[in-house]
Amino acid sequence: MINIDRLALADFFTPEELVNEIFRQCPDLRIPIPVKDIAKACGIIDIVELGLSENSRLEGMLVSDSVKEYGIIFHKKHTDISGRERFSIAHELGHHLLQHHSPNNYCIDNFTSYYQKEFEVEANAFSELLLMPESIVLPDLNSKDVSLNLFNEISSRLDVSFSAMANRCCKLLSLPMAIVHAKDNVCSYCWANWDALASWKLKYLKEQALPLESLIVNERALQNEITDKQVVSSNAWFEESEGYSLPERVLEQTYYQDNGYSVTLVLVCS
Repeated sequence: MINIDRLALADFFTPEELVNEIFRQCPDLRIPIPVKDIAKACGIIDIVELGLSENSRLEGMLVSDSVKEYGIIFHKKHTDISGRERFSIAHELGHHLLQHHSPNNYCIDNFTSYYQKEFEVEANAFSELLLMPESIVLPDLNSKDVSLNLFNEISSRLDVSFSAMANRCCKLLSLPMAIVHAKDNVCSYCWANWDALASWKLKYLKEQALPLESLIVNERALQNEITDKQVVSSNAWFEESEGYSLPERVLEQTYYQDNGYSVTLVLVCS
């Protein structure tokens, strides 16, 4: 049974501080992190699965009293994405514990309000830090060859979605790399180590067709297959312009997922 001193949590105001305090109070937590048990120890009295269609934009919802002593988490069911529900639960728990967030929140896949966006970023950070602790993920990254295969292996052990883990690994590594998320060869968004890539100009990709010179466009693979890392032409993913040269060597690797979704690793090598 997990016991958490909620009065102690009240002294912390950022996702990092809250997660660090949870781990301090619960030093014996094993992976995958028991997010439901942690939520219940933090005043969540029920966690309810929402009967929504796959096309619904609503991912989760928190309903709590005005002082957020108790709450109920509602989340969308994801039978096709392992670990996605756990991320949603942790996300709503973040809203519950972050004191400046509203006691009642609903989370969709796109917000326009500045404050809503900021709250969503913070709740995502809480979920990421709780479910994918640096102390567990980084040693694996430092001891093995960086690849989508490795990211997939870690995501399975921690029971989080592959996409979330790929982004987390990209953030933890200091390598010049990008993670390109796409559906039907159109980029949904790109996660990258921009500082490490500062010497080169990555093509603008969001909501654009993937580059015709890329391997993912020119090769075919089975669903749920991860390709080998292969050398790709530098101008497939990068632009040569004033102040920017093309990298000497670029590797590309893709995880072909269900329903036309894909995740591509673009890695600059010295």
